[in-house]
Amino acid sequence: MEASLSVRRGSPLSRAVKAFWTAETVSLRKRFFYLRTIDMCLAVPGKLEKILSADEAIADLGGIQKNINISLIEDPQPGDWVVIHVGFALQKIDEAQAEATLKVLAEVAQSGARAAAAAGAAA
Repeated sequence: MEASLSVRRGSPLSRAVKAFWTAETVSLRKRFFYLRTIDMCLAVPGKLEKILSADEAIADLGGIQKNINISLIEDPQPGDWVVIHVGFALQKIDEAQAEATLKVLAEVAQSGARAAAAAGAAA
């Protein structure tokens, strides 16, 4: 079971999180390990492969084929890149934006793997 936390803008927790992410003295490694301690939702780019119905399509998410809901976007077509969150296509994006986002996500994953390996070696 997943739990989520809603943080009100301007609340003490909101200010603390903002300070944490903007502080120049906090290393990227500390930020990464902070991320590992909380659950996050992430929207990712996917490419529409096949339209199944007015509300459903198959999208390719880095080689993984998933059925997604496309009812929130206008005129979905095979080949369109979309931002997908919890199984819903939220908006169309261009291919360059999708590729840039996928590159950043790959870099974060590699950084996380290196940090985990380093933490394991230090233990």
